[in-house]
Amino acid sequence: MGGPRRLKYCVNNEWRESRTAKYMPVTNSSTGEVMAEAPCCTVGEVNDAVAARRRRPSPAGLPPPFRTGRR
Repeated sequence: MGGPRRLKYCVNNEWRESRTAKYMPVTNSSTGEVMAEAPCCTVGEVNDAVAARRRRPSPAGLPPPFRTGRR
């Protein structure tokens, strides 16, 4: 078949395809099996993610269930 599935990266709650050609294996630590491949994002993709996070309010003062957006 096609091998392990390639993962996307997330920016501002939106999953995106990376423009990179480099991926790293995601393994099951119990078996060593490669379960997926995660992108080694480009500098631009990392900068986009950091900028998006900086635009959001800090969750530091919120109780734990509200920090992740899951209630």
